[in-house]
Amino acid sequence: MANRVGQQLGNYRLVRLLGEGGFAQVYLGEHRHLKTHAALKVLRIALDDKATKRFLFEAQMLARLRHPNIIRISEYNIEHG
Repeated sequence: MANRVGQQLGNYRLVRLLGEGGFAQVYLGEHRHLKTHAALKVLRIALDDKATKRFLFEAQMLARLRHPNIIRISEYNIEHG
């Protein structure tokens, strides 16, 4: 997958690549209005309808978890499948 530094995803601009694995790349993103930073995981695969529904369910479930050793999910988005 190409390096996407400088691209805009939702309200975030990708600042730099933090790491990558088999299915995704993780970027440092900066919110375009708030100027806050977040880690953004960008999947390398397109999701069909069934996978999109599962992804949404898992994101909702993870967003409800509260523990000092779990990174909190604050937002998710699907662009271009």
